[in-house]
Amino acid sequence: MVKSRIYKRNYLEYMKNENYQPGFSTNLLLKDLKLAKTMADEAGVPLRIGEQLMNLYSDLSTEGYGENDMSAAYLSLKEKCKIKQL
Repeated sequence: MVKSRIYKRNYLEYMKNENYQPGFSTNLLLKDLKLAKTMADEAGVPLRIGEQLMNLYSDLSTEGYGENDMSAAYLSLKEKCKIKQL
């Protein structure tokens, strides 16, 4: 049995129940990622994974998932990969 708090929060409370009301919205996450990137750029520190995440969440926001909880990334993936809900 999985004992991950992230799994319990994101899958059991949101995705499994198709509840994407914001606990922490995609747009807020994107704002924080942009702030982190700005700070990293000023310090001369590369954030390669952070930049990829920023691109991902920017795309999700553009796709209309910005006001949803960040677990709504699953909805985009589900649609693109034609995943059936378990």
